[in-house]
Amino acid sequence: MDGGAAGRPSARLPLSYFEANVPLPDGWDADPCAYLLLTREPYGESAGDARGRGWPAVEIPGVQHLAITTDPIAVTVALLALERELIGPAATRYSG
Repeated sequence: MDGGAAGRPSARLPLSYFEANVPLPDGWDADPCAYLLLTREPYGESAGDARGRGWPAVEIPGVQHLAITTDPIAVTVALLALERELIGPAATRYSG
């Protein structure tokens, strides 16, 4: 399966765009967070940082950074697993 429009060449951005640091407000990480790792390189260190903060982190082996478009089912399953870790299974959230 191809990535559709996401897999097509896009406008080139200068290297400085990717090297820029975005300032984060104090307390940005106080809310429940999770990390979905799609590509170990170069994002493995970020996943390690997330785990170090006590956040659940899931890796989908064998996918690439465009997996959200090329393998949406695997991404959805992983996101739902992260949601369950953060807030519990649906049966315990809703009394209906």
